[in-house]
Amino acid sequence: LVGPTEAQRKVYQDQLTAARAAALQAHRSGAVVPVRFVGRLDEQWLRGQGLGERDCALLQRGCVTGAEGVPRDVSLLGDPAFRPYDESTREPRWDARGGLLRLSLGDVRDRWGEAVGLEGVR
Repeated sequence: LVGPTEAQRKVYQDQLTAARAAALQAHRSGAVVPVRFVGRLDEQWLRGQGLGERDCALLQRGCVTGAEGVPRDVSLLGDPAFRPYDESTREPRWDARGGLLRLSLGDVRDRWGEAVGLEGVR
C-alpha cells in the first residue's frame, strides 16, 4: 500500500476535526490557545466583523454528509482546490473561487470587508 486506506483516512480526519474543535472551545473558554495555527479563523473575531453563524459556516466549517456517510466540507476555506494567493508574488487572488457555492475571495471582501478577505488568504 502506498497511502492510508479510506477507513484510516476517515479516522484521522475525525481525530483532526475533534482536536481542532477542542482547541477552539478551550480558546473560547479563556485558555491561551493560538487558534490561528490550528487551521481555522478565530470565530470571535469573525463575529466581531459582523459575520453570523451561517456566514462562518460558509467560510470555514460547513459540512454535509455524503452518500458513504463521510462528512464533506463544503466551505470556501475547506476546499483543497481553493488557492487564494498567487504562488510567486503572494498577492491575493480576488477572483479565486472555492467551496460548494463557488464563492470568490472578492465576494468575501465585498460582503464582509477587506480584513476578512485578507484573513482568508493567510
